[in-house]
Amino acid sequence: MKSKKALSAIVSTILIIAIVFVAGGIIFGIVKNVVDKNLKKSKSCFNLYDQITLNDEYTCYNSSGQYLEFSIDREEISLDSLRVGITWGTGSKVFVLANSNQNLQGVTNYPDHSSGVKLPDNSSGQTYFAEGIPEKPTKIEISPKRNGNNCQTVDEISLITECS
Repeated sequence: MKSKKALSAIVSTILIIAIVFVAGGIIFGIVKNVVDKNLKKSKSCFNLYDQITLNDEYTCYNSSGQYLEFSIDREEISLDSLRVGITWGTGSKVFVLANSNQNLQGVTNYPDHSSGVKLPDNSSGQTYFAEGIPEKPTKIEISPKRNGNNCQTVDEISLITECS
């Protein structure tokens, strides 16, 4: 009888160890999946600073025409689209520039105010007009979308001068 009790304790210990390993494997699988998903998103948005920027030299507000002139420079980088947000004292305007021409209400190309705006091509820049801005903006900011992931703001200008 002594040997049966000892054998029962050994079997119980082995079962507990097996349960711990199985539970650990399940938890590891869940955590690994979550981490991999977040790493994929982080890699999409990694290293975008200084790759797509607002050019403050060509960004200004025209109070008589009630439009913001702004310029975006793009390095050799793939993007799905670019969210542009303009904020002023009593409101804001948000629009998305894509890789293909699109007609966005209140957004036109520099210098002729033509429609059909799009993101600047790789290794180039483009200047735009955001029309219908009733007062001097307090901020313009850009946030890219890459590989299906919305990234954080990569550049902003908060000191916008009057166009001369």
